[in-house]
Amino acid sequence: MKIAIIGSGNMGGGLGKLWAKAGHEVIFSYSRNPDKLQQLAVVAGNQATVGDMKEAVAKSQVVMLAVGVSAFEAVMSGVGSLDGKIVITCVSGLQPDFTGQTIGLATDF
Repeated sequence: MKIAIIGSGNMGGGLGKLWAKAGHEVIFSYSRNPDKLQQLAVVAGNQATVGDMKEAVAKSQVVMLAVGVSAFEAVMSGVGSLDGKIVITCVSGLQPDFTGQTIGLATDF
């Protein structure tokens, strides 16, 4: 199966490496640090490549969205059509320092 990974953090990077090692074709995309995408692809092995978001989505059957909520709108405007794709999301509302949520219910009841 061909899987586009949009996001290169803990979830996108981790799951992408596991899926590639299980034999799926993975395309890593979207990072504030393009070198990180290349590093992920090297670690993931021969089944992994790097591409821009639109290319990754167009070539894949499955799309995993693994970005922070602050990047979600920009990502969605740049991925192209998701028609006919299976979309998995682990979009995170966590603050960058993991001290709480940027959206949703407050944790201090």
